[in-house]
Amino acid sequence: MTADQSGLRNQAAAGLAAAITGHVVAAAPFLYTAFYVVPDSVFMAAYLTGALELVLFVVCMALGFGLRPSSPNLAMGVLSGWVFGLIAIPCGGTAVIGFLAAVI
Repeated sequence: MTADQSGLRNQAAAGLAAAITGHVVAAAPFLYTAFYVVPDSVFMAAYLTGALELVLFVVCMALGFGLRPSSPNLAMGVLSGWVFGLIAIPCGGTAVIGFLAAVI
C-alpha cells in the first residue's frame, strides 16, 4: 500500500467516525432519560433526538454529496457512517439497556 492509498483510507475512516459521533451526540438526550427514567421528559427527549437525527441527516447528505467531486473517499465515509450509525446506535443502545435491566 502506498502513502497515497493510506491517506485515502484515513479520509474514509475520518468521515465514518464523524458521522457515527454525530449519531452518538444525537442519541445522548434519549439515552439520558432512558437511564434516569424521567417520565415527563421522555417525549421531549424523543422529539429532540428525532430533530437532531434530522439535522444530522441533512448535514451528512450535504457533506457527502458536496464533497464527492473533490474528496470522494471522505464523502463515502460520511455517507457510510450515517447509514452504519443509523443501524448500530439504536441496536447498541437497546442492547445496553437490556443488559443493564438484566443485571439490575
